[in-house]
Amino acid sequence: PIDIFPNGQFNKLAAPVWRHTSLDTLARDCAACCLDCLRVAAQSFAELEQHQQASSSTDEASASSTSAFISHAMGIKKSHEVEQMSIICDRLARSRGVDLLVDVGSGKGYLGACLYLAHGQRVLEIDAKPGNTAGAIKRRDNLEEKWRFLQRRAEGNVKRLTPEEYRAEQEVSASTATGDDEAASFCASISAVVRDAQHLADIVAEKCGAKGGPFGLIGLHTCGQLACTLLQFYDQSPNCGLLVNVGCCYNLLTEAFCTSPCEQLQRQQEAAQSIEPPAPGFPLSARLQARRFCIGRNARILASQSPERLADSEDQRQMHRPIQHNMTQKQQLIIRNLQEVVGLDRLKAKTAKHELSVYWGTATTGRPHVAYFVPMSKLADYLLAGCHVTVLFADLHAYLDNMKAPWSLLNKRTNYYETVIKGMLKSIGVPLDRLKFVRGTDFELGKEYTRDVYRIAAEVTVHDAKKAGAEVVKQVASPLISGLLYPCLQALDEQYLGVDAQFGGVDQRKIFMLAEKYLVNLGYSKRIHLMNPMIPGLTGGKMSASEADSKIDLLDSAESVSAKVAGAQCSPGAAEGNGVLSFLQYVVFPLLGGTDGLAIGSSKKRYAEFQQVSEDFASGSLTAEDLKGCVADSLNRLLGPVRKEFEESSELQQLLVDAYPKDQPAKSSSGGDAGDVADRLPGIQLATIDAKLIESLSRFATQFGSQDSVPVKSGSSPRLLWTIRPCGPMHLGHLVPLLGALSMAKAGWRVTLLVSEMQAFLDRKRAPIDSLEVRGSTVKDVLSRLATGLLGDTAAAAVTVTSGLEELSYNKDYVLDMYRLVSLVTVDEAMQAGSGVLSHGEHPPLSHLLWPCLSALDAHHCRASVRLCGQDESSLSEFSSLALNCLGYPATPSFAHAQLPGLTGQSSMSLSDPDSAILALESAASLKKKVKKMFCEPGNVDRCPPLDCLRLLLLPFKRLSGSEGDSIRVSRSAELGGDLVFASFDELKSAFVDKSLHPGDLKAHVESGLLEMQNRLRELIGPELTKKLDGAFAAPDKKSAGAAADELNPHRLDIRVGRILDVSVHPDADQLYVESVDLGEDRPRTVVSGLVKYLPADQLRNQLFLFLCNLKPAKMRGIESSAMLLCASATDGATVEPLNPPEGSNPGDRVGFE
Repeated sequence: PIDIFPNGQFNKLAAPVWRHTSLDTLARDCAACCLDCLRVAAQSFAELEQHQQASSSTDEASASSTSAFISHAMGIKKSHEVEQMSIICDRLARSRGVDLLVDVGSGKGYLGACLYLAHGQRVLEIDAKPGNTAGAIKRRDNLEEKWRFLQRRAEGNVKRLTPEEYRAEQEVSASTATGDDEAASFCASISAVVRDAQHLADIVAEKCGAKGGPFGLIGLHTCGQLACTLLQFYDQSPNCGLLVNVGCCYNLLTEAFCTSPCEQLQRQQEAAQSIEPPAPGFPLSARLQARRFCIGRNARILASQSPERLADSEDQRQMHRPIQHNMTQKQQLIIRNLQEVVGLDRLKAKTAKHELSVYWGTATTGRPHVAYFVPMSKLADYLLAGCHVTVLFADLHAYLDNMKAPWSLLNKRTNYYETVIKGMLKSIGVPLDRLKFVRGTDFELGKEYTRDVYRIAAEVTVHDAKKAGAEVVKQVASPLISGLLYPCLQALDEQYLGVDAQFGGVDQRKIFMLAEKYLVNLGYSKRIHLMNPMIPGLTGGKMSASEADSKIDLLDSAESVSAKVAGAQCSPGAAEGNGVLSFLQYVVFPLLGGTDGLAIGSSKKRYAEFQQVSEDFASGSLTAEDLKGCVADSLNRLLGPVRKEFEESSELQQLLVDAYPKDQPAKSSSGGDAGDVADRLPGIQLATIDAKLIESLSRFATQFGSQDSVPVKSGSSPRLLWTIRPCGPMHLGHLVPLLGALSMAKAGWRVTLLVSEMQAFLDRKRAPIDSLEVRGSTVKDVLSRLATGLLGDTAAAAVTVTSGLEELSYNKDYVLDMYRLVSLVTVDEAMQAGSGVLSHGEHPPLSHLLWPCLSALDAHHCRASVRLCGQDESSLSEFSSLALNCLGYPATPSFAHAQLPGLTGQSSMSLSDPDSAILALESAASLKKKVKKMFCEPGNVDRCPPLDCLRLLLLPFKRLSGSEGDSIRVSRSAELGGDLVFASFDELKSAFVDKSLHPGDLKAHVESGLLEMQNRLRELIGPELTKKLDGAFAAPDKKSAGAAADELNPHRLDIRVGRILDVSVHPDADQLYVESVDLGEDRPRTVVSGLVKYLPADQLRNQLFLFLCNLKPAKMRGIESSAMLLCASATDGATVEPLNPPEGSNPGDRVGFE
């Protein structure tokens, strides 16, 4: 057998165990196992030869017509295979008296059509795929129509038939097909999955009649497991008198005793997903089953290839591609002893091109314990496999995990972790110079990383973030925001460490799935995720640093280790939850097993593999004491170097004391269960304000309609903060607080105007991330010019205009404060704080939790004494003051201004309702139209937008522009009584109440005042900056958008998960459904789909599917459809099914592309 592999290919490709096996042994084993099979095969071929000699007088024209049929329908290789196979099947069927041939796995029906048309056999084709069956029927019908012509062509008779001759020929064909002869040939094709031999017999009886006669099983290129299935059907079917089978794709064969890590991992994953594994296809013989015989994937792969291709140097690269479907030795090392691999195909592809880069991270929380040897052993495997390995000391994650590592101890604990983990690696012989050690805070506080934290927070929903951290982050009734941010940071680490794969415990699976789902939304590729099993603790549960009784510390004495192991749970014969047995499997054998194995028990029997230990323990040959003794000795052997290093170094001993002091700083009592932030404060510490300037607050309240009294102390020079978030163009509602802030500057206050670009992005990405710099710089320039123009250079010197993106959002101190704050604030508190401004919806993004935290930090980092905010921000104001005190900073009280109502007067002016808002630089024609639409009911002052516009906007602008007095002149024609002059706003309001001032006159006055004010604003801003402002908030250019659309970019597709709430047939089109779909938005969308003939409505209702959401709405038979339900169809178009999202998805979840 070795000689068929030229050029040393056998030694290169065969499994090592076969290379050292003598040919005599191989031949003897094969002969002993296969002698009976060879005898049966020889008898069958003898019969075939006899029948062939008896049939030597076969009509040559028939053979020629068969060849014509073959060449007409197939390629050269396929035609040769079908021709030879059909001859063998036909002759054996006639010699055995078989009157029906059943082709299981018939595919496109080449063989069955040939046996039916060329040999006159009765054939039943069965295939699991409806598309194959439909194609086979169509192809056979086409060939049958041409069959007579093909026969005549083969006979040399190619004359064209007259219509009469053609009809006569068709009648002969029809009478032959419908004659009374039971032996008449036919060919039927069905789609079915044959479960067992009895099911096959039932199908044959139903489709071909229960005559009781024998049938034969045939198969050409039966793929992998199917060849073995046919053997089993043949053995179990009394009426099956013939089996002719040519197998292929042996690499897909399932073996009962295969020890390949790849197949073992696949079985573990199938078991975890409750997938019933296929019955093993090899071995089928009792002799080989008794020997637990295994071929192995490498051998099966080699058996699928021709020796010529193996020997051809030009085909070497191509040949290796199918062999790489198998696990190489390097890949086996990578996945050895893992419980699960997500992205196995990616792993094979990566390792085929270059060395894999892997990172393992550990949060520097409690003291490491012996279960850390499990990942250490895998790191050794990765290095042995040639991988580039990075160890991340995730110090920032440790703080975010419910503050398990207090901020003051974070650096010391990270130093301790680095010391002991390096000691563990040295104790198992891992060269440290081949490892890269990184601390999280070395890169996680940088600008680009922080920018991506904001980005991923805007993608991930609160629900998904909670779910992702469920197994890793401590779970409490009301979780801290930090626990939800933790998984997002771990996902981003994959990108910023530049690795191909992340390795961790299976308890991190949900975090890995979050990374798989959301990194692609940021434009990053999916990584491979490698998961080791979790070692049970000494008490049976998970070994955890936070549970002292469940763990063995790395610095425990030898006596303590032995005592703890002796007291561990290890019930006789029980493997589930057995920490002793697990430690042997995942630590002791990989690290200390060596080539000689381990001596275990009083008999000192040597075990080369863990499987032998497990079997002997289950049978009682090994006792719990035997296992415990081995584990204790092995642990002390591994821990010895680590203990010695600490015993000999006073510096390391002091490091341990400093990192884990007995009286460590008290962690905040928040823990997520302490209720409101206010309950965690000893008292509110307020900023102080110069007493002389407090009076200006009262004047401000009078002018801007606020009822607030700000609780401030006197003593310092005050600073007022007003924040604008550039979600959209400035409108009149923004001018009210701006004019108020500038009025305070005129009164002697220092004022900061903050452009918070990042808050605009965190509000459901209302400002795209790529637009923030342009919007921020433009709005900053506009505010600076308005301050200078309205106040003059002297007063404007007290005004500072700040870009949050430039000075705050990425500032290291600011980012650190953000992480500190999210570790103190609960999800519920943040949701309540932002509820007045943000529209949370059913599935709010994680960014809605960061938004109020950034708002609070802005006040401190801008050194504000008082914050100017809208009345809808009352909850945010209270939260901000309390949150700052939690960080040890003085609280910043808020002063609320009245908000300008929209045109209808029912709510404040906002761009979320463009028809009710007037832009700050609205065109004159558009402004006039909108003013006319203002609600203005005679005598109604409770809801009167023109009055509010006059009081909150036009009069303050007049005062700020230097006009004296508050008199108001309303122009009227002489016919209507002439102009009206009011000494004050209150006098004008009274006139409106008693209806002496008509709404039309009031609107005309407001329109004139707004036009005058906007002209002045344009003059101050200047034409060049006005154009830049328009561009910063302009809709995407249609031409550029069209050019971009020409480039194929799947990331532009907004594909989301949606739940169909209701579905009905279109009133004007009986082939269309009209669906109401929840896509995680404020209201459901209407979607029209042409699925009536494919699926009943009940199979759509209340189900989750994938929808393309950024298509232009289109009317379909009078009903506008606002999205597209994505479906997949079979090749023949007969089957159409909607695409299902991944398990655990929720309405509104985004689906990305790798």
